[in-house]
This record gives sequence, structure tokens and C-alpha cells, in this order.
Amino acid sequence: MLLVSSPSPRVHIEQRHLDELIRQLPSPFFLLGDFNGHNTLWGSTDTNPRGCQIETLVEDHGLRLLNDNSYTHFHQASQTFHTVDLAICSPSLVPYWKFSTSTNLFNSDHFPIVLTYVKNDFPFPKRPVKYIFGKADWPLLESLCQLTPNMVSTKIQ
Repeated sequence: MLLVSSPSPRVHIEQRHLDELIRQLPSPFFLLGDFNGHNTLWGSTDTNPRGCQIETLVEDHGLRLLNDNSYTHFHQASQTFHTVDLAICSPSLVPYWKFSTSTNLFNSDHFPIVLTYVKNDFPFPKRPVKYIFGKADWPLLESLCQLTPNMVSTKIQ
């Protein structure tokens, strides 16, 4: 997991540096943090150059965005909400994680991101275990084990 705090959108970041960062991460990975990028793909009302850059990064490397269009930032000066904090990950992680944000700012201007692990296994009905003793190869078991009369009981409880 790599946490990101990106500089102001006015500071240019070379795309090749971002590409190199992604190539260095062991897969699967999460890339989380404040990217300072606006893009309509993740719920912003507009798209800025940093947002385009992040979109390119996600597309070029086949990554996935876990965000669910929830706002992640409250801008005090304009009293507006934005989505600048992103949860980007390897495709194999998508089925196992759910994105949400806290509704409390906790004295910050960013809403905490909450990633919840969701077990995505089909819940097959559980049946009681049944043993078919009649099909057991008892002589083979006896030859493989050193059984003593004290270890075996014929009483069924």
C-alpha cells in the first residue's frame, strides 16, 4: 500500500515519473491519497490537467479506481465539496474491497476514506459431515498406524 500526498495541481509532475512509480510497486497494490486531481470520472464537476494525468495513469497501467463518487474534500474558502482523494488499485483487488467515506471531517478538510474488505465468496449451504465407514480400508489403516486396543473404542456415543 502506498499513500500519496500530491503537490498542488499547479506543480507539474512528469507522466514518466508516475509510470516509473507504478512499475516499481509489487502487485497487487493500493495507491491511496490526495492526488489534487479533478475528473468527472470520479465525481468531480470538472476535469483539471492533474485529473487527466491520473486518468491516463489508470488507463495505461490497467488499474482500477475504487471511488464511488463520494466527496472526499471540503474546500473552506468556497464552501464546496470535491473528490481529490482517490483509492487506486490492481484489478485483482476490486472484488474484495468496498470504498466509502466517513461523514465526519474530524477537524480536517478531508473526509476519511474507508476501505472495507468484503469477502466475495458464494455462501454454499453447510451440511453436516457424514462419514461412510463401510467404504473405509480398515486393514490398510491398521497397517499404516500403530493402533493399540486402548486407542480404539467400539462404543458409539
